[in-house]
Amino acid sequence: MTVDIRAKVICDLGEVISGGWSDDHVQGTGLIRTRGDLVIKGLISPTLGQPVQLAYVQNGYVSRFPRALRVLGAFADPFRRQTTIQLGCAITLRENLAPQTDEEKTADTWDDPANNFIICSAFEDATISISAAYVASVCAAKLNINTTGFEFLTNWYTVEQFDLTPGYVQVLSDLLVSESYVGFLDASETLQVRSLLDFTGTYTVIEQDRVIDIGPINSGEIPADTVTTRYTYNRFTNPEPLDEDGRMVRNWEKDVTVGPAVQVDIFGFGQSYRRVVIPETTVVTTYDSFNRVIKRTETEITHTCITNPSYIHDFLGTGLEFNDLPDEKITETVFNYKRAAQELADPDEPVPPGSCRTLYGNLSFYDPETDNDIISQVTTVYQSPMAVAGALPIEVYHEETDWRYDPEVIANVITDIQEITYDKDDSSGITKTTTVIFQAQALLQAGQQILAQELFPVPQSLEDLLNSVFNSYRLIHMGTSVSTRTDREYGIQRRPSRSELNNAATVKASLEPTSEVEFIYGTETSENVTSYAMPYAPDDRIGYNMITNSYELVSPSDAEVKARNYGRAQNGLAYGHRNGFSIQLSAPETPPYPLDRLRIDAAEYGAGYVCNGTSWSFDSNGIVCNTDALFIGGIGTTNTGGSLWFAVQPGITLLGPAPEVYKNEYPEPANSYPVDESFDPLNPPEDFWDELLPTDSPAVPAAESIIVDLVPAWKEAINELLAVRSTINVTRGIINIPTVQPVVLTTRTTISALELSARNSVLPIKIKLSVQEASAAIREEPVELLNILSTGAYLLM
Repeated sequence: MTVDIRAKVICDLGEVISGGWSDDHVQGTGLIRTRGDLVIKGLISPTLGQPVQLAYVQNGYVSRFPRALRVLGAFADPFRRQTTIQLGCAITLRENLAPQTDEEKTADTWDDPANNFIICSAFEDATISISAAYVASVCAAKLNINTTGFEFLTNWYTVEQFDLTPGYVQVLSDLLVSESYVGFLDASETLQVRSLLDFTGTYTVIEQDRVIDIGPINSGEIPADTVTTRYTYNRFTNPEPLDEDGRMVRNWEKDVTVGPAVQVDIFGFGQSYRRVVIPETTVVTTYDSFNRVIKRTETEITHTCITNPSYIHDFLGTGLEFNDLPDEKITETVFNYKRAAQELADPDEPVPPGSCRTLYGNLSFYDPETDNDIISQVTTVYQSPMAVAGALPIEVYHEETDWRYDPEVIANVITDIQEITYDKDDSSGITKTTTVIFQAQALLQAGQQILAQELFPVPQSLEDLLNSVFNSYRLIHMGTSVSTRTDREYGIQRRPSRSELNNAATVKASLEPTSEVEFIYGTETSENVTSYAMPYAPDDRIGYNMITNSYELVSPSDAEVKARNYGRAQNGLAYGHRNGFSIQLSAPETPPYPLDRLRIDAAEYGAGYVCNGTSWSFDSNGIVCNTDALFIGGIGTTNTGGSLWFAVQPGITLLGPAPEVYKNEYPEPANSYPVDESFDPLNPPEDFWDELLPTDSPAVPAAESIIVDLVPAWKEAINELLAVRSTINVTRGIINIPTVQPVVLTTRTTISALELSARNSVLPIKIKLSVQEASAAIREEPVELLNILSTGAYLLM
């Protein structure tokens, strides 16, 4: 029977001359990309990334192409008056998309919704695991593709920040294939995911009269008898007790220094004054929540007799009282950092629903490499009006009983300001320091001379004195100095974070084991060994217990199982490729998506296959589709008297009955709706592409079958260590010779007892005995007993 391939291809960009597209092969990847080209009649200029709508009309249906394609490039040929457009799916379009900023380069564990309940400080002290599902969702969001979620991904990775620098497509692909999944984009640009381990389900039955052509693939790697998979993962160990005394911690500390006693003697107007002063200096240092010094305040307490002896001298011999009080001077230095503590996450703040980043905005946690750098410091000196007056040429503080001036002894006058800024370039090791100084006029010689002139010979009134004193408080810019230092060491060096320093208490060094799977098929002389490297192996999942405030092992790593599945899946694809074939079909008969199931019935037997590397080619004559059918296994016999035409396990000569085939009276392609002869492909309805033509309706094949069990062409050998006990009888002759001479034994070995137990589903193929431990018991009679404590047996699932 001749297969009808006639079809009319339509496009929203114009009349189609020819074109085609093809899928990547599934082996070794977790994301299948689609690429193609399209030749349009006329000269057009589509933009990069522009969606291209494609459909075909055949057998009374108009059907959307099963892939959403976009413009990758275009060439308008002015001589032929046609435009050639390079096409690709959204994954192909963005396959080189990679993070551009430091914030985008990682997926952070504190952003994982699974860790929302954990306080922010827990992320600083140790590494808490991040889920593969969250990392995959970050990549999908950056790629701007629709998904139905990644809950099927079960891996956890114990890293503080998951590296996304390889690119979002590469990371997402590796995450999927590490758990034996593969994804692709459908017609709605939604990521569809298929398992590489489970091929049960509904199969499209391809009958002989619907096949255009069939042939060998003749390519691909040779499948291995033994597959080893390399992987690395981190294991959890209970943390050691922290080396702390458990005391409460203040955000400040204070040092008090009491100086030696100073005797002050003042004489005037027939009266003497004596006081012994004990100076006291207090330094209070204030820290932020990250143990950085943010302020240092030095308070120096002396006495009026030291800071302004002229004031006391003016009142001696007058009988008037004066302020005989302690005086204070305060020097305050404020330190500013690149990011203040309030800009960083409070390490002790419980997190409401949402992540630490959500709570504190788009700010990361404290990093000593950058956040310990001081960018400026400001030192301010406060002195009392009494001390300032003591620096001025004031000789008279009272005029009989008319007026008197008693300066305060509280430090509330700013006399000095020093601003230092640091401009540090870590890459070159050069630090530029700029210092700006301001000083009160009262402390300057010029200011004192101005005041002396204003008050000469004596102040005329209290108002004149106060005006002159207040004017002396004015700050004068003393100048700016700049210095440059070039350090011996340069280049940005990242210091370890607190979590990295503490990881030794919670995470062991990465292990690098291998997982091995042995397959049995063909002859023993065809032995071949293949080694795979699994991109991401799951770590032990580390969490934080909010009740006990401690880190804990939530679930152990199943890296060995995942590695074995990875090797099993990849070698199964290699075997299926080698034992498969290339099949050519019409567009409606071709299963639309990667790994769609095919059942081929021929010679009274049915076999199961999956689609791989599907391609479509079309022109004005119609559409021809080609796919590599990867062999999955035998399905069963459709009648008696046939012969096996596909690969089977060693020793199998026939199969049981194949499941029933169901016929569909009204088959239809995927993403289609019926049309009549009045439909004009060159002038479709206005709402045709956006509303009428579906993007997610399934294909209804002419015949289908539900397959729940297949017979693969290989056996998988499992090495089981079984505890058995056997008795070996050894016969020897007793030789009566001196004990210093060696005794030569003649042995005869027999196994008198051997008992093995295995699961009902396990069929023993071969048994290997090896002595791992043996003990001898010497009796008086010439018999020696050895107990074999363990042996190895190779069993078959």
